[in-house]
Amino acid sequence: MDRTLKILILEDTETDAELEIRALVRGGVRCETLRVETEAGFRNALEAFGPDVILSDYSMPGFDGHTALGIVQAIRPDVPFIFVSGTIGEEKAVRSLRSGATDYVLKDNLARLAAAVARAVDEADARRAQERAERELRDAERRFRLLVDGARDYAIFMLDSNGLVASWNAGAERLFGYSEEEVTARDLGTFLEDASTGPRSPTYLSLCTALETGRHEDEGYRVRKDGTRFWANMVVTPLGTEAEGIVGFAAVVRDMTERKNHLARIERLSRIESVLSRINSAIVRIRDRQDLYKEACAIAVEHGQLRMAWIALRAESGRLEPVALAGSDAGFLKVALASAPSGLPGIGSGAASRGAPEVSNDIATDESLLHVRAAAAERGYRSYAAFPLVVDGRTLGVLGLMSAEVDYFDSEELLLLTSLAADISFGLEHILKEERLAYLAFHDPLTGLGNRALFMDRLAQLLGSHEGKGVGVCALDIQRFRAINDSMGRAVGDAVLKGVASALRRVLGESGSVARIGPDLFAMLFAEVEDGTELARRLDQTILPALREPFVVAGDILRISVKAGVATSPVDGKDPDVLLKNAESALERARGSGEDYVFYAPSMNARIAETLTLENKLRIAIEEQEFVLHYQPKVEVATQRIVGVEALIRWQHPKDGLVPPGKFISVLEDTGLIVEVGKWALEKAAADYTRWQSLFPVAPRVAVNVSPLQLRRKDFITTVATLAEKAGKDRGIDIEITEGVFMDDMESSVRKLSALRELGLKIFIDDFGTGFSSLAYIARLPIDALKVDRSFVMKLGEDRESYAIVSTIVGLCRSLGLSVVAEGVETLAQLEHLGRLSCDAYQGYFFSKPVAALQIDALLAKKPR
Repeated sequence: MDRTLKILILEDTETDAELEIRALVRGGVRCETLRVETEAGFRNALEAFGPDVILSDYSMPGFDGHTALGIVQAIRPDVPFIFVSGTIGEEKAVRSLRSGATDYVLKDNLARLAAAVARAVDEADARRAQERAERELRDAERRFRLLVDGARDYAIFMLDSNGLVASWNAGAERLFGYSEEEVTARDLGTFLEDASTGPRSPTYLSLCTALETGRHEDEGYRVRKDGTRFWANMVVTPLGTEAEGIVGFAAVVRDMTERKNHLARIERLSRIESVLSRINSAIVRIRDRQDLYKEACAIAVEHGQLRMAWIALRAESGRLEPVALAGSDAGFLKVALASAPSGLPGIGSGAASRGAPEVSNDIATDESLLHVRAAAAERGYRSYAAFPLVVDGRTLGVLGLMSAEVDYFDSEELLLLTSLAADISFGLEHILKEERLAYLAFHDPLTGLGNRALFMDRLAQLLGSHEGKGVGVCALDIQRFRAINDSMGRAVGDAVLKGVASALRRVLGESGSVARIGPDLFAMLFAEVEDGTELARRLDQTILPALREPFVVAGDILRISVKAGVATSPVDGKDPDVLLKNAESALERARGSGEDYVFYAPSMNARIAETLTLENKLRIAIEEQEFVLHYQPKVEVATQRIVGVEALIRWQHPKDGLVPPGKFISVLEDTGLIVEVGKWALEKAAADYTRWQSLFPVAPRVAVNVSPLQLRRKDFITTVATLAEKAGKDRGIDIEITEGVFMDDMESSVRKLSALRELGLKIFIDDFGTGFSSLAYIARLPIDALKVDRSFVMKLGEDRESYAIVSTIVGLCRSLGLSVVAEGVETLAQLEHLGRLSCDAYQGYFFSKPVAALQIDALLAKKPR
């Protein structure tokens, strides 16, 4: 503010008045102030002091602000009146604004006072300027009437009765650029208008109207000799007497371009004032920042008649990202906000970086906007301005406005629009504070994790949405945390808590699954917990190891230990409070034991300990190469000749002996160790096949079972291809898979199995008949054979239904050109039934149980029975 303002302060408390004056000075307002507190003093100051602005408390002993406002409205209505009060409510504020108050500022938010005063003074100046302009316009019109007879600044000319030019004054010559000799006896329509001459030209219609009404006045574009257009007012009056009739016309033309532009500017200012008012109303009403963004843009376009309005916020990268827009965009912002290849910054970036308005009043000639000129012209954007949105001294983003007019943003518009951006910033600041309070209601301010309230809410939601599925709750605390606080200080303790929170976020992923529910107590949430084993595995392998890593605090290395208690639903409770309480009870037991964590149900601890022990033994088995392959022959039904073998994994434990596959295969699957063991099985099978090739004229093909986990790996095809190469040209390795493999990702599985067949491998569907077993999908699969599940083979001859199923499967294979192998054949009767059904091959204890590779040598040496 360049001038010193006279500010009259109506305030009964001197301290409050001093605080207001300090806020004004801090805000850069130079002012001369006078404080009064009585009606008499107030009335006297209005005349003697002559204030530019009035600041008034709302409630005072014996004289209130509303009465003071009435006095000002009666005596000095042009002086801005701002309430500065700590007691004014929204209803009183609205009533005061309707009664003529300019604004209101709460005493606990005096930081806004300087801006409110500056805006009020600017608005008052703008109103006075508008009134002055209108007075000048009226004065100009009066002067025009005085000078019309001979003023050289007006085009005055005479037309004859045919509408042809008869005389042409110097003002007309200057206005239109034609000399009198050039226009005499010419029709005006041939040189003053865009339209072609004729009975319907604007000039002809003006003359006709003048004849009918005695006078005609209109405004429109006229054309000068040099082709330029200007807005003009033309008055046509018929000349003549009753005796003579009409002998001609007198025409006076006035250049109205400046007046038209002035009126247009006043209209624009009025529209912006309307936008400002409506947005201020929205700020009072709206409590969501996204809604505020959208409403502000919509108001700017609808009531400000702008082409487009947008708000973009600064991302962490510094780039502006649009969050709301109104009007016609058609992809413009995506182009405009990005930096150009030439290095020119995107629009709005200057306002965001400098914290000051960025304006271009003619995009088509602005060299800094070369990269958006074409896009802007295509959408009708001629000028634009961007205003920073500043909260707590930090620029959060920008408000961008696009106009269809060149030179739209003059100094007056910019002052109002800057105030508009300041008001949006104020509303945004208020919303952000409310959001912060709402955030603190459900979050721990130190770590940023959810608090107990949020954790319980999400636990309740999870229990409600996972009926029938287990939910796990883990309570975890830091051992001897009080000693850390007492010996090393609160700052170190806080750093440890933040470190634990960060580590838990890192290993758990989503922050919603972990919360800080006590001084050194954390809680974690796990969905779809089946038996607690996977949860225990996560604690052992990821969560606890992450917390054992050293923390660097103030340059020192600090290690902590933690204890955890686990409760799972529905075994340990179905209610959120009960489940968390039981997890905390388990934590108490863990504190008194030597275990890192304890489950609430004692039986769960034993079972999980057994599973994890087995898992550890399996990892050792892989390292010590304790796994072996046994092979079960596949025998041709018709000839009783061995045509292949199935490789089956066995575990030769050094103490427990040969462990049955039923005890460890599922653990290999659950832990993912099956991938490594499965790869070893393929390598071993290929090696045994190569050895049989060297011993026998025809080596049996070796089928290896492949887990879905193996098939999903990206390198699976490459791995199998390498092993198949070792098996020689005839590729004697086959792959057995179950029907369930195709249920997860049919297209990917089909693609991979097709690639294996192209390598020369054969594909068998194992345990057929127990899974999905759809004819529609079987016909699509790249397979060579089906293996009938042993459950059907065992009942052949005893169960008519099983016989029908096996018969159907064999018939299906015949129609699709597939081979069929029966599993689990243990009796001669079963074999004979398979012979009558034309089954190709079988395997089972009737011929041989699974045996070591050397025993297969002996079986291959025998002649078929």
